[in-house]
Amino acid sequence: MDVFFATISLVFSLLWVYMDYKAKKSLRDDFPEIGYEEKSKAPEDSWRWRSPEDSLALLVKDEDCKSRLVLPNGDRSSEYVVSLFGYGLFLVMFYLLGLYIYRLTTGTVDSGMAPFAFFLFLLCFLLAWACLQVDARVVEIQLSANVAVFTVNYGIFWQRQTQYHRHPKAKFHGCDQSSVGRTHRINSEYKLIVRNPSAGFLNRKARYLLSCNQTQGSWIMGGLQAWNALDPHEG
Repeated sequence: MDVFFATISLVFSLLWVYMDYKAKKSLRDDFPEIGYEEKSKAPEDSWRWRSPEDSLALLVKDEDCKSRLVLPNGDRSSEYVVSLFGYGLFLVMFYLLGLYIYRLTTGTVDSGMAPFAFFLFLLCFLLAWACLQVDARVVEIQLSANVAVFTVNYGIFWQRQTQYHRHPKAKFHGCDQSSVGRTHRINSEYKLIVRNPSAGFLNRKARYLLSCNQTQGSWIMGGLQAWNALDPHEG
């Protein structure tokens, strides 16, 4: 019986790998990588984003001292459900914490349970926080003469920003992250990896998810590489 279930598991695993490969191959064929200078027009200032053609479905908003690339948001309803579950875990966690403190003060619970209660509280906190990160996506990349600002939405309502200065050792890499069930434009995902010593210890290497297909993602990655490669005195 164990051999039978192991065989079934192996077959399903191989089938999933094959379907994932076919989905990614189809996506690569439909949305090939392009260079930054393709499907776009040169900006007035070299540090600004180029103006993308309508076919790229990307929006650039230029202001006096900054150039903002507004990214697609995609369909993230399933990720929102996970985030809501995370908020529910936070409520349960604080309810149990309050209940434990109340019983501890009234003497109806053994104080020796404190380590276990702390471990349970920490576990719930980490799980809830992880749930809030499931829908984290870059929604805007803002460029100025020497600084790039990544804006990330997460947990449905929250937002955080990370700054990167142009740096000779900075690197930008990207790859398609789409898989089975994410083979069309609105559900495409692109993973962008940023290595930049100027961002501090915690963000020296950061991974971001963009609701973009491979064509859009490769264009964005090329733009960041071109911006970082500018002459240090330019802009």
